[in-house]
Amino acid sequence: MKYQYFYRCFSLTSAGGPRSGAYDNYFDRPKLSEHALLSEFDSHRNRWNGHPTALVSVTDRPLEALNRALGKYNSRNEDKIWIICIKVPKADVENGPHHAQRLAEELGLDSNVFRHEYLFEWEIPEDYILRIVSLRAILAWRIEDMRPL
Repeated sequence: MKYQYFYRCFSLTSAGGPRSGAYDNYFDRPKLSEHALLSEFDSHRNRWNGHPTALVSVTDRPLEALNRALGKYNSRNEDKIWIICIKVPKADVENGPHHAQRLAEELGLDSNVFRHEYLFEWEIPEDYILRIVSLRAILAWRIEDMRPL
C-alpha cells in the first residue's frame, strides 16, 4: 500500500478543523523539535487543558471519526460537524503525521490508548485532504443510495 488513510471529525467548537488550535497564534510555524513535540503532545493529550497546541489529531479508523461526529451531534446538539478524509503517501516522512503511540511511550504513558491516533504539526497539508463531508450529508444518505460502484 502506497498510502495511509486518516480521518478527523471537527465542528465549530473544535480547536481548528484541519489546523491546530495554536495555528493563528504563530506567524512562523517551524517544524517542532523532538522535545517541543513531546511537550505539545503532553498538553494535547489532556482534553481539558484549555490551551491550544500545535498538534492536529487524526485517526486511522473511519468509524472512530464517525462515532466522534455522532457523539458531538447527540451530546452537544451540534449540527455543523464534518469529517475530513486524508490520504498520505507513506514515503512522505517529512510532512506525514507522528504516531501518538510512540510519543506516549516516550513519556512513559499507556501507549495502547494512542495506537490509532496520529498527529500533524500545525495543520493537515491541503494536498492530503481528499474530501470533507458533513455529518448532515452522511445522515441524509439512504440505504438504497449506498450501492457498490
